Amino acid sequence: MSSTGSSWFSSGLALINPNTWRFTKEKKGRALREQINAISRSSVLDEADIDDAQILTLTREDLNELFPGIRNFQLRRTIMTLITDTVKDSPQHGPETLAGALKLLMHKNKNHDAAVQDVLKESLRAFRQMEDQLKAAQASLKPYIEVLNSLTEASTRREDWDKEGTSSKRTFPTDMNSPTMQTHSFEPSVRVHPFVCGRTLGTDKQILAQLKGVKESDLWDCQLILAFSPVTSRAGTDTEEALKKIPADKPAVLVTMHHTFSPTYVCPSLNLASSQVNIVEHVHVLFHDSYHGLLRCPANENAMAKLQFVLNQYM
Repeated sequence: MSSTGSSWFSSGLALINPNTWRFTKEKKGRALREQINAISRSSVLDEADIDDAQILTLTREDLNELFPGIRNFQLRRTIMTLITDTVKDSPQHGPETLAGALKLLMHKNKNHDAAVQDVLKESLRAFRQMEDQLKAAQASLKPYIEVLNSLTEASTRREDWDKEGTSSKRTFPTDMNSPTMQTHSFEPSVRVHPFVCGRTLGTDKQILAQLKGVKESDLWDCQLILAFSPVTSRAGTDTEEALKKIPADKPAVLVTMHHTFSPTYVCPSLNLASSQVNIVEHVHVLFHDSYHGLLRCPANENAMAKLQFVLNQYM
């Protein structure tokens, strides 16, 4: 490469090389560190293990922690002004700057200099490395984003379920002679006694409200016991304890309730073959307080379908 082209080549290399941006940021941070140490007469930045690049990102809250107290008020203002001015004066390397540098580099490379090709290859390698790092960071953040997203959608799900429950309820006219009353056929029902074996966060009532034909009844008068057993320690142990409490003289359905916010939670397999013979069905449901009860998931849909099937047999 000729000596006359060295200037534009060096400037082009500096613009498209991400390592140059990082070096410039650290250099400005180092200079700012020296200023802060001088005016504060302390090495608090070193003691807090703040590197040169991080100094440019310090906030007022950070300065309050580093230099606390009313006597350091003016000092914090001075340091904040230094940081703001330094960041303002820093060149912004955006996509337009990079694109312009690349075009300039290729335009002036009329002799197809091999060194230019080396610069492009090295820059491509550096940016691909940065891309891999960003993808790794994004992958690590994804589980947290999904949890936060599910929590924010919980209230919306609850509202939808309330609307569905309201629309499914039958309204009976007060006028006994109205055409609607004359043609209405009463929905069959089954007398169910809810038997709660632990803290369900009200999910037992939510399940009963979603089942058709349920008429709550006392234990002595019921046709079917619906036993709710939330898992608090181990599923097998808690289930055995619940079975000991369930009356054996009535047919019963055992609902094992797992407290989890994961819709894909895999319920453990429990063998009830040697348990009470009056258990006619056993289902698993998933619930969590952040969802205001039942999760909307295939596991719960399957459980509700099984419960409704059992109820229909007693109508």
